[in-house]
Amino acid sequence: MATELETVRIDKEEWLEFANQFTKDNEGRPVTVEIVDPELGDQEEAEAVPFVALTYDAKHTGEFIITIGREPDLVDHQVDKPKEVWVEKGPDGRVMALAIISETGTQHIIHFHD
Repeated sequence: MATELETVRIDKEEWLEFANQFTKDNEGRPVTVEIVDPELGDQEEAEAVPFVALTYDAKHTGEFIITIGREPDLVDHQVDKPKEVWVEKGPDGRVMALAIISETGTQHIIHFHD
């Protein structure tokens, strides 16, 4: 039996509040971070590491920062010029994936493993 997933687009006006709540709801969950670039193809940046935070700088740069890993080896992944944010949720409402798409068409995808 197939699991039904719900995909939701997050409006730009909601990005700051969404990032804060997303961090609270998902901190510590194991993730894989994947980058899909129209020119360079598909690249895996990290696999099965703890999710730490999603930060949106609404006032200055307008970029997202995805922080993953464990102290003292935290890794920040920067998403410049974000254009769209999508969340995929399972039937229980739990986030399965997050995709941030930049103006260049590059997709920055967080896949949750649990």
